[in-house]
Amino acid sequence: MKAPARALAIASICVAVVIAVSIGAPAHAAPQGPGLEEQIRAAILARRDAAARGDLAAWSRGVADDSIWTADSDHVATKAQVRSLVGASAGNPPVTISGLQVRRAGTAAVATYVTESRDQHNGKTIIERNVQMETYARRAGRWVLVAQGETWIPPTPADPPVSQVDATVLDRYVGVYEWSPKGFLEVYRDGERLMARATGQDAEEMFAEDDHTFFGKGQRWRQIFPVDATGTVRYSIFRDRGIDYEMPRVK
Repeated sequence: MKAPARALAIASICVAVVIAVSIGAPAHAAPQGPGLEEQIRAAILARRDAAARGDLAAWSRGVADDSIWTADSDHVATKAQVRSLVGASAGNPPVTISGLQVRRAGTAAVATYVTESRDQHNGKTIIERNVQMETYARRAGRWVLVAQGETWIPPTPADPPVSQVDATVLDRYVGVYEWSPKGFLEVYRDGERLMARATGQDAEEMFAEDDHTFFGKGQRWRQIFPVDATGTVRYSIFRDRGIDYEMPRVK
């Protein structure tokens, strides 16, 4: 289950090593200009290979002087600031990139792809995955990077043990909760299961973490049903990424 409205955050700087590549546009991708995807692929690999070697001159040739870089914060970095990180990145864990998609936008091109790195830390393999979004402009006869953002892909969380909750308790939570004037969460029973259907989404089973807190398997969100002194549920809370969204009960 997802929040009915969620902006996609694109952040963080990537100057990692590339040693293996598996890139390909999906079969349904719209046709691009002759060689566009190949040219962008070459630009990506050349820049990342230069970062892997710590070759600042080669890296700089593929990056516009007025480029913009974003991170997992409100900080916006310049080329000069990112360049200072490139030299320090040589020798970082290998990174593979996959799923390249390229779209032409007038005289610019927008590329998205996924990076994955694996590192050993105290005998444990650490895997980090990110979605990259990059904008390229054609300058002096070649494609150069003018903007880059990165979205971290969190690892799939481990599910807590499922608690057994009495059916009479589950019945308290059955109802309709308002997310927005046109967005609602319908909570209903399907036999012994407690189900939720958000506007525009498929129904999903909710599993009890405790008497008031429910989760979806393999997901991070929690649906919480506070009960007042009279035993009445007047609203529910959708908790995601550390933010609580209160939804009044309307039915």
